[in-house]
Amino acid sequence: MNSRRCHYPRYAGRAFSLVELILVVGIIGIVAAIAVPRFGNSISRHRVQSAAYKLKAELEYARNKAKNNSAPFVVIVYCMNDIVEIYGPALENPFPLDTRSNYTKEPYGVDLSDPFLDMPVVQVIFDGYGKPDTTITIDITRKGITRSVNVASDGKVTIS
Repeated sequence: MNSRRCHYPRYAGRAFSLVELILVVGIIGIVAAIAVPRFGNSISRHRVQSAAYKLKAELEYARNKAKNNSAPFVVIVYCMNDIVEIYGPALENPFPLDTRSNYTKEPYGVDLSDPFLDMPVVQVIFDGYGKPDTTITIDITRKGITRSVNVASDGKVTIS
């Protein structure tokens, strides 16, 4: 007599149960809920830091152009519009527009402000030797994260 035996596949019983799958999906959801806000804060920190480095580079650019041309260069920060303009020398017009940057647009999306006087417009003039006419501090802020860009009396630009 032929006996038929039921042969199970080789991998029978090695699958995940529904309870195990639900547990893993729940753990992934909890980890994602913790990680997403931290990721958002790191993006804001990066944007503020990038904007601070850009503003520092623009101030150093104006200072170096003033020294190289032995002529004054003006940096104007419009805190209300978050725009930075650099003006340089020319024969016809004493200060034609050299560069203009808008910090409210991507990739920055930050706010510029004067922390001490709360002025809508902050201006610094670098003379032909690269010395500023005044010291300034500009705060760069996004979602509670702030960096300050400072111009010292000797013209050195720092980020704090």
